[in-house]
Amino acid sequence: MRANGVPNLPAPNGSGVTELNSSDGINPNSPQFSTAEQQCSKYEANNASPAQQTQLAAGVLNFSRCMRAHGLTNFPDPQNSSSGGSLNLSGTHINPNSPAFEHAATACEQDLAKNGRTQ
Repeated sequence: MRANGVPNLPAPNGSGVTELNSSDGINPNSPQFSTAEQQCSKYEANNASPAQQTQLAAGVLNFSRCMRAHGLTNFPDPQNSSSGGSLNLSGTHINPNSPAFEHAATACEQDLAKNGRTQ
């Protein structure tokens, strides 16, 4: 989304959901947001082929490993790898709004991006 016209999009929270706040300055009804959503829909697990789902799951696993390497030692591995992998931070006491999480997510987001690309 950031590379496709929504540069201020916040990192996903611990459930893998990107929460938009009015302070982000992002208008989900804007043409830029709509275009970025269309460009990125191919990365959603439910729109991916089996091969792409495998690739997405690998990206999420690498993201988890990277997050642990960047100081979030109790960051979980993904669940539901057959659907591309999902992360559940329940019970981990990880705050997805903390500076440590945001720093690690910024450092690790390339793992999701490079493995989410279609070939």
